[in-house]
Amino acid sequence: MRIGQDALHIKHTNKIPSSCAYTKSITAIATEDAAGPNGSTATPEDDESNSGYRLPPAEIRDIVDAPPLPALSFSPQRDKILFLKRRSLPPLSELAKPEDKLAGVRIDGKSNTRSRMSFYTGIGIHDLRDDGTLGPEKLIHGFPDGSKLNFVTWSTDGRHLAFSIRGQDQEEEDDVGSKLRVWVADVETGKAKPLFQSPDVFLNAIFDNYVWVNDSTLLVCTIPASRGKPPKKPTLCDLPVAEDIPIAFNSVRKGMRSLNWRADKPSTLYWVETQDGGDAKVEVSPRDIVYTQAAEEE
Repeated sequence: MRIGQDALHIKHTNKIPSSCAYTKSITAIATEDAAGPNGSTATPEDDESNSGYRLPPAEIRDIVDAPPLPALSFSPQRDKILFLKRRSLPPLSELAKPEDKLAGVRIDGKSNTRSRMSFYTGIGIHDLRDDGTLGPEKLIHGFPDGSKLNFVTWSTDGRHLAFSIRGQDQEEEDDVGSKLRVWVADVETGKAKPLFQSPDVFLNAIFDNYVWVNDSTLLVCTIPASRGKPPKKPTLCDLPVAEDIPIAFNSVRKGMRSLNWRADKPSTLYWVETQDGGDAKVEVSPRDIVYTQAAEEE
C-alpha cells in the first residue's frame, strides 16, 4: 500500500508573483484488491469497507492540509511587512479545470489569467519596530469572504496596496464570477475598496496586469467591453471511442480513420476504412480503401 504526495511550489516577490507550478496532491490511499499479503482472500465485509479510495489517518491529513507559511513582502520604505496568507494544496477539481493553450502558455479563459495559478486568502500588515520586533497584525478588510487574492503590490510611497480579487469556487460557474477585479487598500486603516466604480471592468492578467505609475496612480490592463465570447473550436469529425479493436497484430478500429486534408487539392478530405472489420486475422482483399471528399460543393 502506497501513499502519494506531491508538492506545491510558490515563488513570490514584493510586486507581481511569478508563475506558480502545481502538481497534484493525493490525499487518499488506494486499497489492495482481493488477496492480502499472506494470500488470504477478502470477505464481502472487507470488500465493502476497502473498495475504492480511503482517506489516510488524521495525522497524515493534518500534515498535508496544513496551511503553508505565509509569503512575505516588505514595503518600499522597509518599515512594514506583509504576511500573504495561503491555503493548503489545491483540490483536484481546480487542477482539472479546462484550459486553453497558446504558444506554450496555458490560459484560464474564464478568468483571463494563466491556468492553475495560486492565490492568497488574506493579507496581514505588521510594523517593523526599531528593536527588530513586529507590531500587532492589521488585517486588510472590506472585500468578500472567501476571495482569492493575486498580484499584491505596494504603491511607491508605501501608503497603498493594490491586488486582484476573484470570487469563491461556487461562483466561478459563470464567466463574470470568475473574472478578476482590481482593489486598493489603505495601509494605515487596512480598508480595501474596488479601484473602479463600474462592476464591469475586469483585469486581463494573462501577460500583463497593472503597475504603479506614481504614488497614487495605477496603469491597468483591462478586458475591452466590446470583446465577445471566444470562438468555438471547430469540429472536424466525431469519432466514437474504439473499445472493440481485436487483439490480433495490425488490427485497427472500424469505420473512418486517418482522417486528414489533402495537400495537393484545396478543401478536400481523405480517410481510410478497413474492409475486414478491423480484425487483421480476417482474410480480405483489398484490406483498406482510401476515400476522398470535397469539403465544399463545386
